[in-house]
Amino acid sequence: MSHANFLLPAQNADVVDPKQEPLPYRALHSKCSAFSRKLKIYTDLALLCNAKIESGEPLTEEDGNRVVLSQRLLRSFVFTKNWIHEAKEFDRYTIPDDVKTALDKLIGSDLVTKYQEALRAKRDEVAQILPKEDQLEESKWKAVVTYVHHNEKAMVVSVLQKAIAEMKQELEVRKEEPQPKRVAKKQSESSRSQTVGVWSSDEFSPKPEQKFKELASDIRARIGKLKFEQHDFKQYSEVQFQLDTLLFETADEVRLIKKSLKKQFEEAQNPTSPKKMRSRRKPRNG
Repeated sequence: MSHANFLLPAQNADVVDPKQEPLPYRALHSKCSAFSRKLKIYTDLALLCNAKIESGEPLTEEDGNRVVLSQRLLRSFVFTKNWIHEAKEFDRYTIPDDVKTALDKLIGSDLVTKYQEALRAKRDEVAQILPKEDQLEESKWKAVVTYVHHNEKAMVVSVLQKAIAEMKQELEVRKEEPQPKRVAKKQSESSRSQTVGVWSSDEFSPKPEQKFKELASDIRARIGKLKFEQHDFKQYSEVQFQLDTLLFETADEVRLIKKSLKKQFEEAQNPTSPKKMRSRRKPRNG
């Protein structure tokens, strides 16, 4: 089976193009790896959130409260469901219509609106948006958790597992096919100088990629200083959760930056756009 467009939006799921070319072997392998990573991130986040929600121990300041944890669980569910079924340009923190309809009935549309706002907010802003745990009926936030529990297998986990299994099967069948040799692309002097010019300007000093490497080195150093005791699963799970969250949020930030970059480029191609026209107007004198 070809996976060039394995997961289509739900309304087009039965539409198959018989002329669709199969992905190259390496591209299929990369896609399979991406699906596997997405499944692992989702299941790890869900396991840790559920463990914290069900634990009788006091929550840390970073965890917030069980209302915040229910939002974190819903956020991961919504993002992953949209990642599976929607186009790249789609806002993946938008609660899908079928999920919103169900939640409206369970907890009321006003509270769903609060959850939706929190899904798009930064992590440190979520607690200010959602009701405090002692100000909200326990049945409300528990209904959100229960909804995710009842639907994550059919809407997220099984879909990813099926895609991964089919891609692995195709990879196994095609493993002996000859692969094109990798050809190193030569960068022209002009494009090289343009790239250097963009990243070496004062606005980007030090370079973003250098900052990222320094951040990664700092995280690696902190990990190296951890001391584990035998059967210290709690600390191990906590650190795994923090790393998975970092990966999850970093990938989404990069996606938004790319989306913004694309919009800037497209506006530059249209000289008659309202934004361009406004920038060309001469200031009034007096």
